[in-house]
Amino acid sequence: MNMLQAIVFGAIQGLTEFLPVSSSGHLLIAHELFDFNTGNDLFFDVMLHLATALAVIIYFRKDIWEVVKQFFVPSDGGAGRKWGIAIILGTIPAGICGLLFQDQIETIFRNVKLVAIALIAGSILMYTADLFWRKRQNFEHINFGKGLIIGCFQALALIPGISRSGSTISGSLFSKLNREEAIRFSFLLSTPIIFGSALKELLDIHSSFTQVFNTSLTAGFVASFVFGLVAIHFMMKYLRTHTFSVFIWYRIILAVLVLILI
Repeated sequence: MNMLQAIVFGAIQGLTEFLPVSSSGHLLIAHELFDFNTGNDLFFDVMLHLATALAVIIYFRKDIWEVVKQFFVPSDGGAGRKWGIAIILGTIPAGICGLLFQDQIETIFRNVKLVAIALIAGSILMYTADLFWRKRQNFEHINFGKGLIIGCFQALALIPGISRSGSTISGSLFSKLNREEAIRFSFLLSTPIIFGSALKELLDIHSSFTQVFNTSLTAGFVASFVFGLVAIHFMMKYLRTHTFSVFIWYRIILAVLVLILI
């Protein structure tokens, strides 16, 4: 894979990790369409995921610092501590499912036809969440129970095509959070599981960390990070006042094209 191809893949990962369209699904489709050989597709994809996790940390650095600080020294009614515990609880379902179904995730689910089906299924989930949320009159704040429930929705995103942001934001809307809090919690919740799964994959495939400094890998990493920041900023503004509609139509059209052409 040359540098331009790596940048393209990095841009795809950075944008689709936070747009509710499924980054893992798009990477699988891109590999199938362009047949790019990275030498180690899994290692390359892992590095791109680490870049997007870093983007979340940089963008929400103030929020993360407040959560960490208040976790140990509660203040302001303990809101930060509540968020911290909710994030920990919300990470558990995906962590357990990832360990139990790792083989299936890396083999059976890495299939573009299944990705297309998951894209449609995720679209139904997002449409239903939007419909449910629009009927709400009163909204609630995050708590431990809601964190765990949203975490169960995050576990669905282990299936390429579902979308982590799409499923967790949907879970947050079903949990009666307002849209801004739903988006913010969704992105913060994604950080531990992205980092954890990426580091585990690095250990499992026994790859040398020196590969990170390969020129193409570095270019892909930087592209994923930069486009990840752009996607987060866009989503924080867009979904405050808009529904999932444009993403739902995109997912359905992409799924149909995949089923017909690939």
